Amino acid sequence: MSENKEHKRRWLGSVLVETIAAVALATACAATITWPAIMNINEVVIGGGELGGWLWRYWWHFMEIDALSVSDANLWASFEAMISLGRYPETGNILDVLLLSYPLQVFSGLPTHYNLKIFIILGINGLCAYALARTFVTSRSACLVASIFAVVNPLVIQDLYGSGLRQVLLWWVLLFPALLHRANRLGTASSGALAGVTL
Repeated sequence: MSENKEHKRRWLGSVLVETIAAVALATACAATITWPAIMNINEVVIGGGELGGWLWRYWWHFMEIDALSVSDANLWASFEAMISLGRYPETGNILDVLLLSYPLQVFSGLPTHYNLKIFIILGINGLCAYALARTFVTSRSACLVASIFAVVNPLVIQDLYGSGLRQVLLWWVLLFPALLHRANRLGTASSGALAGVTL
C-alpha cells in the first residue's frame, strides 16, 4: 500500500514539474512575441486591428455586469440576463467576459487586464500543446518544442495583433485529440463525456 502511495506521489511530482516547465516556456515565448509589453504591462495594450472595438465591447459588458450586480432582479433573472449579455449592441464571447476578462478587470484594471488575458491564453496554449504531445510522445524535450510551436506560430501572431483572440485560444483544439485518445484507452463514460464537452 505504501509503495503505491509513493509511486503516486512521484507521479504527481513529475506532472507538477512538467507543468511548471511547460507554462514557464510558454510564458517566455509569449513575452518574446509581444516584447516589450511584459515590461510595460500596465501602460500599453497588446494588439491592433479592431482592438478599439473589442475593448469597447468589453467595457459595455462590464457595465452590464456592474448594473446587474446592483439591480433588484432576483438570482434567476440576473443569471438569465448574464447568459444573454451578448444581445445588444454587439454580441461577444460572454463566457470569456464572465470567466476571464471581468475578473481580471476587477483585479487589475485596463490595460493590464487585457494584457494579462493574452499571457494567460498563450501560456495555456503552450500547456495544452504539451499535454497533447505528451499523450503520444515520450520525449519531454519534444513535447516542450510542441509547446513552443503552439505559442509562436504565424496564425497566433497574426490574430494576436489583429485582435482575433478567439482564434488565438487553441486550448480546446489541442486538448480534444488527447482526451479522445484517453477515452478510447479507458473506455469509461466519464472519459467520453469529458472529450465530448471539450469538443
